[in-house]
Amino acid sequence: MISFQPLTALDLRFARLMEKLHGNSCPELFAAAALAGSCVQQGHICLDLESIAETTVPDELRELGLTVFPGLAHWCTILRDSSVVGTPGELEPLILDSTLLYLYRYWKYEHDFAVQMRKRAAKTLPFPNNKNNVRSLLTGLFPGDNSGVTNLQKVAAFVASQKQLCIITGGPGTGKTSTIAGILAMFLQSDIPDQNTRIALAAPTGKAAARLQEAIAGAKSRLAIPYHIAEKFPDSATTIHRLLGYIPHSPRFRHCSENPLQADMVIIDESSMVDLPLMAKLIDALPEKCRLVLLGDKDQLASVEVGAI
Repeated sequence: MISFQPLTALDLRFARLMEKLHGNSCPELFAAAALAGSCVQQGHICLDLESIAETTVPDELRELGLTVFPGLAHWCTILRDSSVVGTPGELEPLILDSTLLYLYRYWKYEHDFAVQMRKRAAKTLPFPNNKNNVRSLLTGLFPGDNSGVTNLQKVAAFVASQKQLCIITGGPGTGKTSTIAGILAMFLQSDIPDQNTRIALAAPTGKAAARLQEAIAGAKSRLAIPYHIAEKFPDSATTIHRLLGYIPHSPRFRHCSENPLQADMVIIDESSMVDLPLMAKLIDALPEKCRLVLLGDKDQLASVEVGAI
């Protein structure tokens, strides 16, 4: 259940606007709209009506004449009958998806992100070389220790060599950066006709980007790879905002589906810290055949903005 925070003037103003557009007084709509707006301020992308149906109404909403929220079925019926509440796929200020009430913008972020992730996860995009070469590269970059234990770094590198989407997660010291360095070495040693391979390294904050840059440089120095391959490694990492082309005082970026990034592979570190709107905009800006590698630890810091991808 969401713990209620005091409603802000913005929450109440938004609810009042929804009620005005609805055309008449509707306490159930007002309460739902105010709380949906408040949820976003608390980092949630939607309001789960089921979690608060028939519970006590917070003090700020008592003037509506409600002491407890309506039952779930009755509340959903009232909202579906409102002209400002749509179903998934409709263009309305509020979207009711089963028992989840979204502001349209955040429903769209979640929907578009999920569609793109499923599409990329399902797509096979092998490195442009034969299987024997991939096997040879894997063996050279991730030598086994004959212990019989599966080398998960080698598994991750193989997945990255075959799929458009690769997610690598693990705690501190599990070798995530070494794995990425190996993936980069494999990618750069593949038989790619275009030798100007474009690789972008990014993270949600400047500090995380600096750590990634330093870690990749250190891991590269430990790899047994030819000098001309080592020279091709990306030598800098940046923030996701800078990668996408931040536009001051605008929620948009320079790079989007109409102006995609010029990249063959994008690697994002500290992915647990990336909020939903930013990740949705990042994946929207990727070229059709760009590989995406998400790196991070699910038990580390979560995003400070809305959503936890």
